[in-house]
Amino acid sequence: MKNWNRLLFFILTIMAFTGCKKEAILYKIEGNVSDQISNGPIPNLNIQLFQRVYQSGVLNNNYTYLTEVTADDNGNYAFEFERTLIYDIKLVIEDTKYYTKEVIIEQQDLSTEDVNMVNLGVEAKGWLKMILNNNYVSPDEQLNIFKTGFKTDCEACCTIGNTTFYETGDTSLTCAVTGGSTVKIVYGEATAGSSFTEEIECVRFDTTFFTINY
Repeated sequence: MKNWNRLLFFILTIMAFTGCKKEAILYKIEGNVSDQISNGPIPNLNIQLFQRVYQSGVLNNNYTYLTEVTADDNGNYAFEFERTLIYDIKLVIEDTKYYTKEVIIEQQDLSTEDVNMVNLGVEAKGWLKMILNNNYVSPDEQLNIFKTGFKTDCEACCTIGNTTFYETGDTSLTCAVTGGSTVKIVYGEATAGSSFTEEIECVRFDTTFFTINY
């Protein structure tokens, strides 16, 4: 009888422990990956998820990798991960054909009750190569090229605004652009007082060429 009571007590203890165990609280993030110019969905891009967390009450400023998913054929993706003591999360898309995309979401903007919808617009890589043909190099010559709509803050990006060439022979200038976008250049010789405006449509994933004769 005593052994039976001990067994019953053990079973009831296990049942109580199991019944009191809380289910994990989850964050759910869903969205669509699309081309920022055409708005069309982009399939099969990889999306990485990073987080910054509190450790012993202190924020670790370094993002740590959590998981990653691949968008489906319609550009849709979904994450599901357990809620922890996070400060924020970061979604990252890195691809050879697209400029890196990062989106940071703070913890207070995340819901555990509803699906968090986060659509990601990415920009196709592209380049504009301006071929500068100088028909006659003269003293005090100054060619100005003012650029609008070009990419900024990237490795292949050109200086924002105006670029000046002084007494330069034939040369070229290659700048990063968003593929599929239209950029604008205003160029001319300061000494001659000339000014020309061109709008150039740039192709995706490749280099667009434009020649300036002066």
